[in-house]
Amino acid sequence: MLRENAESIAVWGDMRGRALTDAPSDVRELWQEQLAEVMSGQVLRLRREHILDGDLRTIDETIAPVIVENEVTGAVGVAIDVTEEARAGRFQTLLTEISADFA
Repeated sequence: MLRENAESIAVWGDMRGRALTDAPSDVRELWQEQLAEVMSGQVLRLRREHILDGDLRTIDETIAPVIVENEVTGAVGVAIDVTEEARAGRFQTLLTEISADFA
């Protein structure tokens, strides 16, 4: 892994300058599955929940192939913390359900 931001380090551990084989086994297994799909040319879009500092966080992840001269040569990924958006959606659903009960 070449670059990693603070959020990624907090969730996955510091993987900068390390090979996938150096990752903890649970991370390695997950990433190997994802990389197999991406290296076949697929773009992955995932929403995951992670516990970070005792708080449940909702993360949207996109992992895409890097294509050079029609050949997949690597992968690039981005993870965005959408916790507040997810919480607002759950709150809106709850309000809708409660409102329906009183209609």
